[in-house]
Amino acid sequence: GKGNLTVQLIGNLQTVSTRSETIQAQEFPNDALLKSYNNALRKTFVENFRQRKTVSGAFIVRYALDNKYVININARRDGSSHFGPGKQFGNFASAGLAWIASDEKWLRQIMPSWFSFFKLRSSYGITGSDNIQDYEYLSRWSKSDRLGSTRTLFRYNGLDAFHVIKPMNQQFQWESTTQSELGISMAFLESRISLELSFYRKVTDNQLTDLPMPILTGFPSVIANSEAKVANKGIEIALSASLINTKDWRLDFGFNLGSNSNKLLAFPNLERSSYRERLRIGESLTSQYFLKFTGIDPLTGNGTYEDRNKDGVITVGSGNFPLSDIDDRYIPVDFSAPRFSGGFNIDASYKSLSVSANFSLVNRRIAHPYLVMVPGQQMNIAIPDEVKNNHWQKPGDQAKYPRYSTTGASISRSSDANFVNGSYLRMTNMAVAYKLPAKWISKIRMKDAGFSIKTQNLFTISPFKGVNPDLESGIFVTPLPTTIATSISLNF
Repeated sequence: GKGNLTVQLIGNLQTVSTRSETIQAQEFPNDALLKSYNNALRKTFVENFRQRKTVSGAFIVRYALDNKYVININARRDGSSHFGPGKQFGNFASAGLAWIASDEKWLRQIMPSWFSFFKLRSSYGITGSDNIQDYEYLSRWSKSDRLGSTRTLFRYNGLDAFHVIKPMNQQFQWESTTQSELGISMAFLESRISLELSFYRKVTDNQLTDLPMPILTGFPSVIANSEAKVANKGIEIALSASLINTKDWRLDFGFNLGSNSNKLLAFPNLERSSYRERLRIGESLTSQYFLKFTGIDPLTGNGTYEDRNKDGVITVGSGNFPLSDIDDRYIPVDFSAPRFSGGFNIDASYKSLSVSANFSLVNRRIAHPYLVMVPGQQMNIAIPDEVKNNHWQKPGDQAKYPRYSTTGASISRSSDANFVNGSYLRMTNMAVAYKLPAKWISKIRMKDAGFSIKTQNLFTISPFKGVNPDLESGIFVTPLPTTIATSISLNF
């Protein structure tokens, strides 16, 4: 067969410098002097300068045989000034394979005529990240009380006071992520319909993170490489279709859907670390365990919960996971990410009239907007009819919500009642446009004329009872606005 070999050698050198100055002025003699900071009795000047340098070199080889079998190999070396001496460079590589199966003669003979294209692809590689702030490996001194602050330390004997604002750690290095992916591409009906499926798995090691430190060190945390190993896996689906395509009519449809989950694979000495109450091997990073909510007590108006260990006491531990048998939490909930999310779009036109609409959909659980309301506190909250008409008021009430209280319902936040269905389907935007026929506008000597209507957040369908499932809270936020804009275009 005929082969095609492509070789690339790429180099990149980048320097980014940022300089800023902050002036804080206080204690002006009167309002008439507010226009100039020179008139203030107290002035604070803070200068900031940052410089970041990166360098990279990549070697890429691509070989295609008969345009059916393709292999890609990528090797690179990256350097960053975010790391200390001896840790500034990292080596990374990846490889990918692709097979356009629909070009095989033997497969063409057994494929149905409406099957236009079929491709398999896979890849495996390691990528690096230096996603931290500048100079984190240095011990920095400042007369400000903290990094970036304009508030300075008190002077001592007429001299400026300085202190260390960051602990020094020059041992952290590049974060690495190993990713494997399998993809399938298909097309039907002379490529009028196409479908993409991809399955991926990412394993991140040596994560760059802010590790907590004992307060006796004088610092709350330090940048370091975490020993935790975290896996993310998911599936992504994309569908596009040209349903109608004639001289006057056109109708296109697109759909995409994705789902992702994570899991803690390993964490050496987790039980002796500060994360022992927050993480558990084999669980999601954002998993928590909750009490089983059993309803509102008709006699007291308080929430009731299942006593899992039957000791007569409802006990809630301090961490995300129960660490002893006396803890009554046993319902796992992972509330950080949607079970799946995606959207679809429709584009249609008939001659000079066009209509397009985009929709987004999300399936997830979110915090209950009303269960933990505290109407008795001295604060401004809007109590919806859902709560006013369904809360406990007197003994014997079969209520949905607990009694009004000035102390709150903190234990409710530790139960599965604190989470509700936050799924939704929203029309994110829609546009209608029309251009007047050329025959009409030529009579009045116009070049072009038309009008359009554009909308955003026209409607949302959701079982969520709060203001908006994106905003979660039902009492301290305003809903997303619905926007409708019109325009008229006249060109002479």
